[in-house]
Amino acid sequence: MNQRDRRTRAFHEAGHIVAARLLGVEIAEVAVRFGPNPGFHVQTRSAGDQARGGLEADIQVALAGGIAQQIHRPQSYREFQVADDRQNAANAAARHCLEPGNGEDGKNFRAEGDLPQEGIDLVNRLHRPTVKLIRENWLKVERVAAALLEREEITQADIDEIIARTS
Repeated sequence: MNQRDRRTRAFHEAGHIVAARLLGVEIAEVAVRFGPNPGFHVQTRSAGDQARGGLEADIQVALAGGIAQQIHRPQSYREFQVADDRQNAANAAARHCLEPGNGEDGKNFRAEGDLPQEGIDLVNRLHRPTVKLIRENWLKVERVAAALLEREEITQADIDEIIARTS
C-alpha cells in the first residue's frame, strides 16, 4: 500500500474513532495494519440498544469514516470502498426497524434499498450532522490519523489523550 493510500485509510479510521469518542460510543478495538497484509478495523460496542440517541450515535459513527475520508481526499471516495460503512449505518437503522412494534419484525435487510423508508430517512437525516461533527473536529481527526500512521495501533488511552489535547 502506497503512502497516499495509507494516509487516506488512516483518515477514514480516524473519522470513526473521533465520532465514537465524541458521541460516547465505546471503542472496543482499533487495529490498523499497513504491512504486507493490510487490515483496517475500528470495533465499537453498540450504543443502539440503550435508546434512540444510542442508535443515532451508532449510525453517525458508521458514517463518519467515509465522511472523513472524503474531506481528506475527495477523489478517494471512488477509489476505496466506503459502501460498507453506509451498509453498517443501514444495519443500525434496521435494528431499530426490527424492534417490536415498528412494523417489519423478522425481516432481513441485506441492502440499504431493502430498508423501510423510516430507516433510509434516519440514515439520510444523520448524514449532515455527521459531516458537521467531523468538520468541527477536524484537528482531532488529523491528530488521530497521524497517530495511526505513526504507531498503526493505538489504545483507548491514546485516543483519549489525543482528543483531550485538541479540545
